[in-house]
Amino acid sequence: MKLYELSKEIACLEHLTECEPTASDETLAEAQEYLNNLKLERSEKIESCVALIKNWEALEDAIKAEETALKARRESLERKAIWLKHYIAFCLQPGEKFESARCKVSWRKSESVEITNEVSVPDEYTEEVVTKKINKALIKDAIKNGLEVPGAELVKKNNLVIK
Repeated sequence: MKLYELSKEIACLEHLTECEPTASDETLAEAQEYLNNLKLERSEKIESCVALIKNWEALEDAIKAEETALKARRESLERKAIWLKHYIAFCLQPGEKFESARCKVSWRKSESVEITNEVSVPDEYTEEVVTKKINKALIKDAIKNGLEVPGAELVKKNNLVIK
């Protein structure tokens, strides 16, 4: 019997035993014994439900702790990978390639705009958002077309590519 059914049955039996003054002592004793068994079964089911809740909460706590540990481990590995990429970039000359059966390392040229003085950049090269944002793509196009943009310069870089 389900827990809610037990509660309903117990309430019904208690009502019947109180409202039935003409029942024999034997019938009342049997009803009382059945009622006690139902109450015991109900108590066991409630206790089992509470135990299950405690298990789930303990599992939840363990999962949260594992998430925290995994996040810390992931962040540590990210930092190590970044450091090792910088180390390889330091050891290889710009433009130098390395290739083996397991990996390939090369350089890819790119250009990016570095803002040296954000206040000096004219408003025509900014976009209005919640905060002021400089549109580096517009600045890059302007500099490539021979215009001088105060507060910005075009910097050539070499980016390490690992496949």
